[in-house]
Amino acid sequence: MNESSQPKVVIAGEHLLTAEDLVRFHGGDNVELIDGVVFPLPGGDFQHGYICANIACSLAKYAINHDYGRVASNNPFVLVKRNPDTVRGPDVAVFGYKRLPKGPLPVDLVEVAPDVVVEVVGLTEQWDHLFNKVPEYLKAGIFAVLLLDVKSETVRIFHSESPPVDLRIPDTLTIPEILPGFSVPLADLFG
Repeated sequence: MNESSQPKVVIAGEHLLTAEDLVRFHGGDNVELIDGVVFPLPGGDFQHGYICANIACSLAKYAINHDYGRVASNNPFVLVKRNPDTVRGPDVAVFGYKRLPKGPLPVDLVEVAPDVVVEVVGLTEQWDHLFNKVPEYLKAGIFAVLLLDVKSETVRIFHSESPPVDLRIPDTLTIPEILPGFSVPLADLFG
């Protein structure tokens, strides 16, 4: 990777960036903004990408078949907090039409909370990094956060109003209170 493609990380103590600065200076970079400071996201591997594609396709098929909304993947910039700004890049985000109406798609920054976000814990990622995101997502108004673990082939579902739910093969992933009728066997996600 050449130097120009490396993320330009703001060192603590320097000027804090806004969400708009992130888009202006780091649009297209694999980074997140946490309390005004840019941090690179860990790189993925084949298993991570494969599972992200499986869950994104399953969710997109549901969204299309039920005229529910839109599904975005590959770390869309999702604003979760202002002053100082925090912009996260979930692996997959589901935006219902109630929050992100039909019409032109956002180009850079998504300023409405998705209904569901998915983070895939790949072989190179640390659980604590992803666990730190969960309360931010829920506080921002996201209804459900799904953590999919490549190693253990498990899913943990977080909701703001109830304790986490743990699933493992041969369980089936459903989120009936948010996505009625959505259903995918974990064996299909991880297989």
